[in-house]
This record gives sequence, structure tokens and C-alpha cells, in this order.
Amino acid sequence: MEKLTAYVISLKRSVDRRAEMQQRIDCLFKNKPKLSSILEFCFFDAVDAKSLEHLNFKQTRSNFLSKIFRGKRLSDGEKACYASHFTLWKHCIKTNKPCLILEDDVGFLDGFDRVIERLCALDYKPEYMRLMALRKFKIYSELKKFEDGDKWVLIREKASGTQGYYLTPKSAEKFILHSRVFIFPVDDYMDMFFVHRVESVLSLPYVLEDLGWVSEIGERKMKLSLAYKLSREIFKILLNIYRAIYILVFPKPDRIK
Repeated sequence: MEKLTAYVISLKRSVDRRAEMQQRIDCLFKNKPKLSSILEFCFFDAVDAKSLEHLNFKQTRSNFLSKIFRGKRLSDGEKACYASHFTLWKHCIKTNKPCLILEDDVGFLDGFDRVIERLCALDYKPEYMRLMALRKFKIYSELKKFEDGDKWVLIREKASGTQGYYLTPKSAEKFILHSRVFIFPVDDYMDMFFVHRVESVLSLPYVLEDLGWVSEIGERKMKLSLAYKLSREIFKILLNIYRAIYILVFPKPDRIK
């Protein structure tokens, strides 16, 4: 069986963070030795905003739409973060293989090995699945429930975060198709299932944890002008209408047996 590759997004200059992430990976394989036969890890050099590497992406060069739609431009760090994920989406398409994409400040929780084993063994595989989110959900649609109580569920709400997710070439193509310009932070964009039509499947309980480190890729705080605040609020209303129409036209998928 060919191994599933987990790409860990990490700045090349973040030597200490990489070393600590490698320790967590080593500990994972030590505790779950069978996992090494189906999963491999690879560090991916994140696009570095401090080195202005995000300027190599034409999608980052215009701030106008971002100001209109969200009230402010993306910071250089947000552009670099988006560009990092964008590059891995393209790589997923190029290899034509599903993969995991992780950030370098996640920890592995109980059940991580079970999720990976199922993703490698089951005929049914989600097009895209989060291994955690920054929110907890009480309302969701159950797609599949396993004998040990684990669930794969569909969510149509904002989840936030890009700490860890399973990606297929099909979903990567959809994410890229609507990324001609980077308008929103990448996690906000990935939550917009009604735009790119990649439904959000979530593994419950979460099998990753956010260790809470401050991101070295970028900062989101930025002042808003009154005019752009107004345009943002108008766009929010339009976006909610678009979302409601999508949900009405595209009902939730049936439960997987």
C-alpha cells in the first residue's frame, strides 16, 4: 500500500519549531508503530512574508477586492499563509494523490491513527476533511459513524483554522479555481463551501490539537476605514443570501453506510 504523505507547513528559518514538531512526530510513531507503514511526514517550506516571497504570486498583488469585500487588505503574512496552502494544493494536483496538510504547531490526539487507517483503507473517502477546527459544533449532519464512536460529519458553518486537513486532487482543483485573487484569509475562504463547492467534512472527536503558538507567518490586525466597513457589511449580507440559496439548491448528502 502506498503511504499517505502529511506535509507540515513550516518556515525554513523556524528551526526550533521544526525540531519540536519532529519530536512529536517521532513520539507518534513510537506510540503507534503500525502507523509508519501507511503514513510519512515531509516538511514543506512555507512562503515567507519577511522575505517578500508572497510577491512571487500574482494573486497577492491586488488589494482592491480584499478592501471591498472584507473592509481591509490582507496582511503580508495572510498572503504568505494563503500562498503556502495554494502551493500545496497545486502539488496535490500534480502528484494526483490525496495528502494531509498540517501546520507545525499541532499535537496529535488519541484517534489520529484510526482516522489515518480509515482514510487509507475505506472505499469511501471524503473529498476534503478537517482533522480539527477552532470551534466546536452542536449541530451537524452525521455522514458516517464507526463502532468505536468516531464520526465523520458534514458542517455548513464557519469552522476556522487550517491546523490539519485531508485533501484530494479534486478538492484542490476547486480551491484553486476560485483563488484567482487572494481576497480572504485562507481558512475563511476554505469555509466558503457555497463558493468553491467543497463541502466541509469534520472528523469527531478532533484528533489534532492547536498548541496555541503565535503564528510566525503573519498578523491579522489592521485598521478599517468607514467606507470599507460599509462595503464589508453589504457584502456580508450578499454572501449570506448566496449561502442560503446554495443550501436550498444543494441539500446535504445522505449518510454513508
